[in-house]
This record gives sequence, C-alpha cells and structure tokens, in this order.
Amino acid sequence: MPFNPRSSRILGSISAAILLGIAIWSAGSTIRAINDGKLKDFAEFLAGARALDMGTDLYSAGSLGYIYPPLLAWLLVPLSRLADHHAALLWIALNLSLLLFTALLASRDVLRRVIGSTLPTFSPTALLVASAGLILIADKTRADIVMGQCNLLIAALWLLVLIFMERRPALAGLILGFTANIKYITLIAVPYFLLRRNYKAAAFSLLFSALWALLPATTLGTETNSRYLAKAFGGLTRMVSHESEITDARERDPNTIAPTTPGQSTARIAGLADIRSISIPSAISRFTSKPLTDPLTLSLISLAAAAFVTSALLLYRTARIPLFTLPWNPPHPAHSSPLLIATEFSGLLATVLCFGPQTNPRHLVLLLPMFILIAALLLLRGSVLGGTRLQAGVLGSSFFKSEISNLKSLSSASDPGAKRLVPSALLFFSTLILFLALILPPGGEYFKDAVEKWRSVGGISWALALCYLALLHHTLSRLRNA
Repeated sequence: MPFNPRSSRILGSISAAILLGIAIWSAGSTIRAINDGKLKDFAEFLAGARALDMGTDLYSAGSLGYIYPPLLAWLLVPLSRLADHHAALLWIALNLSLLLFTALLASRDVLRRVIGSTLPTFSPTALLVASAGLILIADKTRADIVMGQCNLLIAALWLLVLIFMERRPALAGLILGFTANIKYITLIAVPYFLLRRNYKAAAFSLLFSALWALLPATTLGTETNSRYLAKAFGGLTRMVSHESEITDARERDPNTIAPTTPGQSTARIAGLADIRSISIPSAISRFTSKPLTDPLTLSLISLAAAAFVTSALLLYRTARIPLFTLPWNPPHPAHSSPLLIATEFSGLLATVLCFGPQTNPRHLVLLLPMFILIAALLLLRGSVLGGTRLQAGVLGSSFFKSEISNLKSLSSASDPGAKRLVPSALLFFSTLILFLALILPPGGEYFKDAVEKWRSVGGISWALALCYLALLHHTLSRLRNA
C-alpha cells in the first residue's frame, strides 16, 4: 500500500481538532458555571488567598474550607484581589493551557520512550497519541476544569519531574518539592528515587519540599506559617476517620455542613468513607461501616493491597526482571529503560489513587501522562531497549512512514526485539474497561442511584488497578522480548 501524505495531514488535523474540541468543551462548561455564580472549588482557593491577604485564619475561610498547605493560597493572593469573575477566567485560561501543554509534552516524551527517537511536537503521530490519550480521560478533565481544581497543574509538574529526574535531578527535586506542598501524594516519588538509586533527586526533593514550605513565611511570618503547616498536616488525620460527609457543599443539605469556626484546628479534609471518594480503602470502609483502625477494615484493605502488590511482583518475576537490586550489586539493565521508568512512575500515582484514603474521580486527571502512554503503546509497537524499529499497530505502518523516515535509529532490521510484537489485547481490554468505568453510569437524575452505587464500591479504582497491572505486564513483556 503506497503511502499517501494527504492521509497524514488529515490525521494530524483531526487529532488537533480533537484536542482543541476537548479544550473548548471544557471552557464552555466552566464559563457557564462561572456566569451562574458557581466558582466551585476555586472559590475555596480564593477564600484562602483572601484570608491570608486580610490576616484572618486560612483554614476557617470558605464554605468547605481550604485544605492544602499555605503555599498555593499564598501564591494566589494577587489573583484574589481581582473580582471573582475575572479571577476565575484567568484560572480557566491557566488550566486550559496546562491541559494542552501536558498532553502535547507527554506525547512527545512518550514517543521518545517507545520508538527511541523524538518526533516534532505537532507531527501527526504526536498529535494522534496526545488526542487519543486525552479522549480516555476527557470527561474527568472537563469536570476538573469546571470545578476550578489544580490537578492539571500537578499533572504537568509531575510530567516535568519524570522528564528531568535523570538528567537534571536538582531541577526535578525543585519541581517535586513544589508539587508536594500542594498535593502530599507526590512525595511517593522520593522512595522511588531511592529504589532506582537516584539519590540526588531524592535529596533535592526533600530539601526543596522544606524550602517551598517555608517560602510563605517571608510575608506571613514564621510563627503563622508554622501554625498553618501544622493545621494542614493535622488534616491528614481526618482522612482515616470514618466520616461520610459529601465534599461538595453545593450538592448537599447545607445543614450537614460543619460550621466554620475561628481558629479551625485542622484542614477540613474529608474522611475515609466520604461518599465522593472512590478509593478501594474508602469502598471497604463504607462496606464495613468502620474506620481504618477497625481490625476487619484494616484486614480487608491489607488483603486488597497485598493482592495488587503480589500481582505486580509476579509480573516482574515472569519477565525475569527484579523489582530492585541491592545497592552493592549492579543494577539490572532493564531498570534504565525509558519506557519502564515512565510506566513505574505512572504507577506511583495510580497506586496512591487506588489505595489512598481519599480519592475523588477528578483526581484521575493526574494520570493524564499515563493515559497518553497507554495510547502510544496501543497505537505503536516496537523495540524498547534499542528503539531501532517502529511498527504500527492499530493504524498500519504506512500511515507513519513519513514520520519515521528521517529517524536514523529506526532502520535496523537485525534487532531481535523488534521482530516479536507483544500482544496488546490485555492492555486494550483493560483500558476499555477503565474508560467505561470512568463514563458509566451516565449522569442525570435517572441514573443518580446507579452513579452513587458505583462510587460506593470504588468501581473506578478497581478498574484502574487492573489497567495499571496490564500496562506493567505490557511494558515488562516488551523488555523481556527485547
């Protein structure tokens, strides 16, 4: 079949239209909400920033309450001095920019890891992978932007940590330290750095986490900043309690909202059994009606986590690749594989979201780079160690001929790993299950009970755990065959 350059241009145009379409769809929904006076979670950010600006208590501000360390509110103080409408529009613009930036940068980075060479950011193949990955998570992305959340910022920064952690560990530590002062869960990268012997990245991450935490003290004062940090970390204890409050004040009876009190003792983080949480521990806690400290609840959660970890270890064992090697032994060659590093790094957040004490469906936006990685693996097949030969999977190799013809490293027919394609059926079907879990049951009053039941059993998290194990299996199989 002769290659048709026009087909490549059409492919790129369609993919770009999909990316822009999702951004416009998200922007339209958000602007309508703002025009209706619904700033949602962004209202809590603004309330926290204004509290800092006026010298009132940060964790007593807002209807739900500001729940993060003070850094984010401190950075938003200039924005809080604008009218609500104008501040919200600027926040939309930032989130939309981060959405497109993360999707395109993740696609470029993933293609480098899959085919061993870098394609232009706006090439048809890169645009295809970016749009395919974004489609998988588009519903939650739109919801996150409508809510005015900061998850896209964390997703972009997490991706930058992945890109820089080997070449520029100090920069990676600087970025990770910043993210850790917004989302605590990103500190899961530090033990991973130690596991992969990236001691510089681990040390810089801890150093900069402390420095970023102290930065607001430059205007707030050391005593005030320390008090806020204590309240922020104190809020984490609420996550393991058996509280079933609904976290969205705009969708519940106002009488159920805990009243705001001056000098709030801790950040008002929702409890383990919060109805909005889809994590596996939350589902188990709702099933037992007991907190994490209950023996039955703790046993069931431990059993589920052990099953997940054991499955992952068996995948490493089957592929004859150790999860780690002792510091005094040489590392396994596969541990330096760019594709394995990206897969494991994605797995850190996936695991925390599945087994953390509190996970909202919108938090899955943090996994945008992982969904783009999955899209690339389903669309493209090739060697992952040498990166010497590219074979197209779903669309046919001729579709990408113009994209790879100028890549010097994609011409070796002697690469044994490139001759054996890894079956992608398991990854495809597990991704399909996760996609359906994300969009079904549909919204609306008619399906309200079904949606709440699906959330209560943590359906999305179970599907996510399955999908990540399939992704890990796919990556390890490629390495084994190479």
